[in-house]
Amino acid sequence: MCRRDAARPDRVLGCALARWREAEIHAVDLAAGYRPRDWPLPFALHALDFLSARAPAEIRLALRATDTGFRREWGTGAPVEVSGAVRDLAAWMAGRRADGPLQATSGRLPDLGPWPADPAD
Repeated sequence: MCRRDAARPDRVLGCALARWREAEIHAVDLAAGYRPRDWPLPFALHALDFLSARAPAEIRLALRATDTGFRREWGTGAPVEVSGAVRDLAAWMAGRRADGPLQATSGRLPDLGPWPADPAD
């Protein structure tokens, strides 16, 4: 994918971001001591933006970070707020185990949709 699109800067950026996501998230999957808490803040924010497509359509999902000023809302319907550290919110949205607690106003974390298509594809 990346080689054939090298002449298109928008595709090259998308490819670089996809590789960044793969490196950070799969480094956690290796269970070798690298955890979501180790993710750089810019990565956690990028992941939350990219993974926003996983927000359930039938609720108004609000994410509120308790350690930064991050707050986002997606969808329509009954409001559900999920709060916790920003890296833990990103881990949950990525389908990974959070290092710290996450709280949901609904009493349990909502089910997320499928992994979004990569815009670089």
